[in-house]
Amino acid sequence: MIPRFELARLELPGRVLVTLFVLFMGGGYLSALLQLHGTHPSRDDVVAAFHGSPTQTRLLFMARGDMRQNLKSDEELATLEKWVAAGATAETFEPVQKVLAARCIRCHSEGKEKEDAPLDSFEGAKAQTRIEPLISTKRLVALTHIHVLAMGCLFGLLGAVFCATSFGPRVKLAVVVTPFLGMMLDFSGWWLARLAEPFCDLILVGGLLTGLGLGGLVLGTLLDLWILPRRDLFS
Repeated sequence: MIPRFELARLELPGRVLVTLFVLFMGGGYLSALLQLHGTHPSRDDVVAAFHGSPTQTRLLFMARGDMRQNLKSDEELATLEKWVAAGATAETFEPVQKVLAARCIRCHSEGKEKEDAPLDSFEGAKAQTRIEPLISTKRLVALTHIHVLAMGCLFGLLGAVFCATSFGPRVKLAVVVTPFLGMMLDFSGWWLARLAEPFCDLILVGGLLTGLGLGGLVLGTLLDLWILPRRDLFS
């Protein structure tokens, strides 16, 4: 019979190596969560990104984000916000057109850097006020591909390490499965949210489960490495 590998039997160099690995993997994921929170700090932001929101259309998202530095005053931003809130009609487009002509069309027009989002006409500006997900389908396909592969590898490796701890089989099963269940809910929510807003809650629940699973993998591994074994750690 092949002897089972256990973290508790590792000598000091091996324990240090595994510790650094799980800490760096956990820290990398934590930094990703902080970046995600900065991008989507509330449920409303998640809804706007994956389903669409009348208060965060693509035009307002650009104006409040990357384009905000090009607007010279809060009044110009308010002009855009009031126009969108009032229904983005042709009759009230004139003051908006002045702002866009002065600040935006040097990039957002045919043949320019942002010609895919033209703002040099009423029709172009109106198109940017549609209630639709801020994350395009093409972008979402790329995000899904990247996250499934990267996070699958991350939790697969951490899970393999956790399986070498001294915890019982049921505990190992629960901790190892939790982040994958979270990812399933999260990624399915990305796509289902395009059909109905309530599915955005799958994204939030999935993210919570994924984070809890990561915490269990990292903390459980460190606990088994340094706390549970009753021995001289530096022998």
